Amino acid sequence: MTLRRGILAAAIVLIAVALGAGSLVWRHLATSSDSVPVSTAVSEFQRGANRGVSGQPRPGVYTYALHGTECAGVLGARLCRAFPSRARLILTRRPGTITIEDDLSQDHLETSRYAIHSDGLYLAWQRTKLTFGITQDDAAPTVPATLALPAALRVGFHWMQHFSTGGIPVVTTNQVTQKTTMIIGGTRVSVFQIDASSTTGGAHPGTETDRTWHSPGTGLDVRLIIHRRIGGVFPYTMDVDATLLSLKPLV
Repeated sequence: MTLRRGILAAAIVLIAVALGAGSLVWRHLATSSDSVPVSTAVSEFQRGANRGVSGQPRPGVYTYALHGTECAGVLGARLCRAFPSRARLILTRRPGTITIEDDLSQDHLETSRYAIHSDGLYLAWQRTKLTFGITQDDAAPTVPATLALPAALRVGFHWMQHFSTGGIPVVTTNQVTQKTTMIIGGTRVSVFQIDASSTTGGAHPGTETDRTWHSPGTGLDVRLIIHRRIGGVFPYTMDVDATLLSLKPLV
């Protein structure tokens, strides 16, 4: 799961949502949201799959156990809803790129595309689709593409990212803080813990902290904890704890 630095795309979406949201809409918002059905995720994967490209991470549909909430406010009102207990990850590969779609719920989708380089994966494009009364769907490249995940991880390694999309600047500090093991679906895997802290500017300034446990052997993030805070006229918060249920994809 790769929701790190999703704060950028979310901030862009919130600008549009704030312009369209009204008090009558907010009265009808649900306090929870539903998981994306497995059949829907599988169909989406099959539409985008390229059977001629393989490698780690393995393409397919993965399921994460999910805990968390997201809250939004406008016109003095603040509404929160719980995420469903399961999230889907749709991972596809093309020559030179990896695309990861995180379906947190039927109301919240985040996608990141990475360019594959010899020294690691570079974040090149992001999309966020968010429904809070109204639906807003935005996608844009990150300029410039920046190193999001080094090919060789080691404890103590740290790096910075500076990029923007739609005029919104993002600065992220990343550090590999420890190496440990986790048991995922009955299999013990070696993982590196990566701690990241991001800030955005613009009309909706915000912060995000991410703690990720990444498995180099599978190329997957096996656990992820996110705390996202976005300000402005449409303040938004998100707190998520997601753990991969199986290293083997559904398809």
